[in-house]
Amino acid sequence: RVPFHHNPLVLWEFLFLLPVLLLLPAVLRLPFAPERLESPCSSAPERGPFPVPLEVLADVWDLGDVGIGLMTVVGQCLGAGRKDEAIYYIKKLCWLSEVVIVASCLLVFVLTKPITMIGGMEAESAKLCMQMMIFITIVKPLCWVMAFVPGYGMRAAGDVKFSMITSCCTMWLCRVSLCIYLCRVWGFGSIAVWIGMAADWSLRSILFTIRFKSGKWLNHHLIEEKKQES
Repeated sequence: RVPFHHNPLVLWEFLFLLPVLLLLPAVLRLPFAPERLESPCSSAPERGPFPVPLEVLADVWDLGDVGIGLMTVVGQCLGAGRKDEAIYYIKKLCWLSEVVIVASCLLVFVLTKPITMIGGMEAESAKLCMQMMIFITIVKPLCWVMAFVPGYGMRAAGDVKFSMITSCCTMWLCRVSLCIYLCRVWGFGSIAVWIGMAADWSLRSILFTIRFKSGKWLNHHLIEEKKQES
């Protein structure tokens, strides 16, 4: 029998589906989002400081759908009792995701100014958009991958409770509470939202990295428990 990690078919299937997983959410959202179109009374889009093409790029920029594919791969590995291969593929997808994140961040950053000009944004909105894009381009490659990709693998192993509690706590602590605090107390503007998200990513990446290194997420035996119950 060919070892799972020596079988090129699995990896090539995943790499073939990767562009589809990245582009499909952005493509599907276009026909069903008329609120994103420009207002007939204004030269700027109605929704937020980002023009429509930049929001589509932001959808492609997110690798959340890669994690869904990783859940299938890790589930197959653990179902076959190959824990070392599950760890191997989580690490491999983390590295691949990091490369894609860095490349996509740089691409979106380079395209930001031309898109704001094409979208007809006002100077103040374009300046704010550029400031946020600089912040995101620096922060996201540092902490996004470890905040999300290992979590999908751990959920596939049955470690759902830790991922759910960690995600909920960091979200309410950073994305909600910290953002409200920065806006209400210190008078931050839209950048407060991204500061809260960056804090959420950073804290979650630290907790998920510690959990992944400890190996406790591999101690769940859901299939054996169901057999005993039956």
